[in-house]
Formats: sequence, C-alpha cells, structure tokens
Amino acid sequence: MIAIGSIGGLLIFISFMMLIRGAEHNIMNMYKTFGVVAFFITGLVFSSMSFSEMGTYSKSLQFITLPASRFEKYFTSWFISYALFFLLSLVSLVVFSMISSLLSVSIFHGTFEVINPFTKELGEIMIGYFCAHAVFFLGSVWFKKSAFFKTLLTGFVVQTVANIWGLIWGFALLKPNQFDNFQDSEFSNFVIQMDGNGAIENYVIGFFVLFACILLIAGWERFKEREV
Repeated sequence: MIAIGSIGGLLIFISFMMLIRGAEHNIMNMYKTFGVVAFFITGLVFSSMSFSEMGTYSKSLQFITLPASRFEKYFTSWFISYALFFLLSLVSLVVFSMISSLLSVSIFHGTFEVINPFTKELGEIMIGYFCAHAVFFLGSVWFKKSAFFKTLLTGFVVQTVANIWGLIWGFALLKPNQFDNFQDSEFSNFVIQMDGNGAIENYVIGFFVLFACILLIAGWERFKEREV
C-alpha cells in the first residue's frame, strides 16, 4: 500500500506538471507507459520479498509455526504478490487517472479521461506479469537474501549463456552462405504466414505461460525443502 500510494502521488504530480505545460493530451499515455512500468517493477520487487522472513532465524521460526499448511502459505504468498497486487495496481491506475482528469477539468478546463482497464494491451501485460512474477517468486524462495538482485543476475547469466549456445548451434548447423537460402525457404514462408494469422503469438504466449507454471512448481518444491 505504501508503494502504491507513492507511485500514485508521483503520477499525479507528473500529470499536474503536464497540465501546467499544456500537455494534457499526453497524460493518459503517461499513465499507460510510465505508470504501468512503475507498477510492474514494483510488483517484481514485492514478489522477490515474498519469503524474505525465511532468511532470518527469528522470523523463520514465526513463519514455520504459523498455523497454516505449506500449500496455504505458498498459495497465499503467490495470490497476494500476483493476483491481489495486479488488481490493486489496476484499480489504482484508474483512480489516479480520474484524479488527474478532475484536476484537468476543475482547474485547467480540460477534458475528463480515464484509463480503460478492459483492453487487449492490459491483458497482455497481465500475462507478461504472470510470467515475470513466476521468475522472481522462485527467486524469493530460492535465495535467502537480496533475492531481487540475485534473480536479475541469474536471469542475465542464463540469457547470455542461452544466446551464446544458440549462436554456436546456428553456425554449426548453417554455414554463413546458407542464411540467405534459409530465409527464403518454405519454412520461413510458413512462419511468416502463421505470424500473419496470429498463431505464432499464441504459441509464444502459451510457451511462456507453461514455463511460468513450471517455475511455480519448482518454487513449491524448493519451498518444501527450505521449510523442512
């Protein structure tokens, strides 16, 4: 709640400065870009702190003796850091945009605009946050301290190794003079056709959602080990 209030105050301040400069037509875009990114990053930081109490001796004893099952502890932490935080963030964006619009109408005689939460873009952001949250939620279970920065470092290392590995196999399977032929192949035309129909986007989303579910299962197994 402190983080949401701080971000809301910053968004209202920025929108007020934009009203003074006569850029009220860009306020909603600011909410859709900077506001969404601010809540997205804050949610990941919050997710990486889900099991921070297990990293200290005194707090870990209180967590272990909490009258709840392991699954209830794990699911509650996931629900609060993902579903509840995303819902509160979305409602907060709508409320803060209403406050900015009220300032625009009452003081600067502008127009009243509010963010529409029921759009495809916000749905894609919700899926993206689900996948990113699973990574940092696993990091919260896996690392005892500084989980956010350690998860970032681990992700960077894994991504770098994966890119190098892919380049090695790419040059091993395809010679440099074969790349042009590969781009003009029937497979490439098939991929382009699927991309035009939106099928590739669905497959990519499905892959990352499945990967996120695997990370949540891995986090559950790690959580059981740490609690023991």
